[in-house]
Amino acid sequence: MNVNAGNLWNKKMWLGLILISAFFVRFTHFGIHRFHEDEALYASWGIRIFEHYDLLLNGASGVDKPPLLFYLQAIAYLFFGITENAARIPNLIAGVVSVSLIYKIGKYYFNEKTGLDPWTRQPPAISKNQLERTVQRKALLKKTPNYRKRNNS
Repeated sequence: MNVNAGNLWNKKMWLGLILISAFFVRFTHFGIHRFHEDEALYASWGIRIFEHYDLLLNGASGVDKPPLLFYLQAIAYLFFGITENAARIPNLIAGVVSVSLIYKIGKYYFNEKTGLDPWTRQPPAISKNQLERTVQRKALLKKTPNYRKRNNS
């Protein structure tokens, strides 16, 4: 194994460990609280889709939200049954995926160090983790950090 291959393996190992830690930080206290009123409403719309009762949510009154969360909930219900935790799984997965997206955006636009900096800070972010444990659509619509290229002149 040459030096470059070893460094690549070492880097991928650390990135994987950070991603796994992001999952476990988000998974702690997962499902210990009962549904909030909004969570129950969003979960009921996911159940309507899952039971093939109303795939387009035409009969549900007051649906003014983008339907991605509700379709992801229906898929989670397929694998885990209709439970509170199954309704919360899409936000848990979206939170972990957002960690890797922040890394890729920073690396693409700047360099690897810029990509890793917020990536190592985001997993323990308390407010983000609280949102990702609930059925709130805001967790799927996270705002990525505003990167500005600094002028070193």
